[in-house]
Amino acid sequence: ITGYPKAELLKLDFQTITHPEDLSKDQALADQVIRREIDTYSMEKRYLRKDGSVVWIDLFVSRLAGPAPAQDRFVSVIQDISQRKSAEQKLALLHTELGQRVRVRTLELQESNDRWQQRSQLMAAIGEMMSLLTTARDAAETCRIVALTMPRIFPRSEGAMYLRETNEAQAGSYIQAADWGGPAPLTGKFLAELDCWALRRGQIHCVETYEHSLRCTHDAPRQQSGAAICLPLSVDGHIVSLLHLAWPRGQAQAPEQVLLRTLQEQLSLALSNSRLRAQLQTQALTDPLTELGNRRSFEANLNSAYAAARRLHSPLSLLILDVDHFKSFNDRMGHEAGDLVLRQVGACLRHTLREDEAAFRYGGEEFVVVLQKADADAAARCAERIRLAVAGLEINDRGRLLPPVTVSIGVASCLECADRPERLLSDADAALYRAKAAGRNCVKLAA
Repeated sequence: ITGYPKAELLKLDFQTITHPEDLSKDQALADQVIRREIDTYSMEKRYLRKDGSVVWIDLFVSRLAGPAPAQDRFVSVIQDISQRKSAEQKLALLHTELGQRVRVRTLELQESNDRWQQRSQLMAAIGEMMSLLTTARDAAETCRIVALTMPRIFPRSEGAMYLRETNEAQAGSYIQAADWGGPAPLTGKFLAELDCWALRRGQIHCVETYEHSLRCTHDAPRQQSGAAICLPLSVDGHIVSLLHLAWPRGQAQAPEQVLLRTLQEQLSLALSNSRLRAQLQTQALTDPLTELGNRRSFEANLNSAYAAARRLHSPLSLLILDVDHFKSFNDRMGHEAGDLVLRQVGACLRHTLREDEAAFRYGGEEFVVVLQKADADAAARCAERIRLAVAGLEINDRGRLLPPVTVSIGVASCLECADRPERLLSDADAALYRAKAAGRNCVKLAA
């Protein structure tokens, strides 16, 4: 066990070959046996072999009592347990490594779970936003919904949404429709197409730091910004909007590209749907020939104006116009010429009326005009202005000058508007018949 020859070993005491870290315990137990305080003891200890290596042994010591303490004898049983100890050390090492692996894996699972929860919350927020966007009436309302919900999707972000300007004078520019999370990323309300890499390239543009060499020009005023993203949103292959996101320096990294593409696709689809809804709404409320509001639009406008007049105790007036001798004109000149006349009368109404005066095609050759806050005198002046404007039209049908067109107009007004709006309509209609009976091309007020 110790590697010493027997003769050499007998010249040594146990203290000499015992490992220094085990000696004090072994000596203390041996002293107790010598003093007859205990009869036996056992312990695991280390011996120092002759070659300097260490061997683990299991030691059992028993006292054989003599007539007197000085005559006591001792028996020691020593068993080499080096292999067992080596196995125990390897097992302990494996247990430590396993514990470390378990802790690492637990942390990984926790981080994965946290990411999953964050992603679930993120997708829930996006889902809620998309649910709201399905009811957006137009692109402007779509932008407002995005501004309200985006802080939940990217809590530390600032940003804005821009819509492509439809005005020809502002072609190639985008106007800010909504913003959130702090001061708007731009110094002004307009964004030029050349100021944004996403608009120029037609794809997502993402930078992680302010020092990035290809940071958009429009983001330059935000000196303390970190990551920034521009998402161009397209409808039918044309960019119609831009979503801009930015984070304060050191606050967050740019989201994953997969998420950004998903967001880009969903918002583009929402804009397409809202545009379609707006077009359908316009078509449902617009007369396609004259581009004025149709009868349905007129009824909604009249009811709204009537309710406002009652609430504000303000006057309300209504004009009904009828193109004179239109049936015979149609028979003589043809339906295409008749349609042209109706379009020209509609255009004349749009150009003649003021901002708070609304014109509609009521049906056939009849038009109606709603005049809010206008009493009978003001309504009569407006009617006469319309009559003279229509009479002055020169309508050219493919090189053929059409006969002059005139209109008869009935005017009805209410000061307190105590009755239903149908009464105002019937009074104006009665005044129109009086104008026709009076020879047409004139204005008559309701009795």
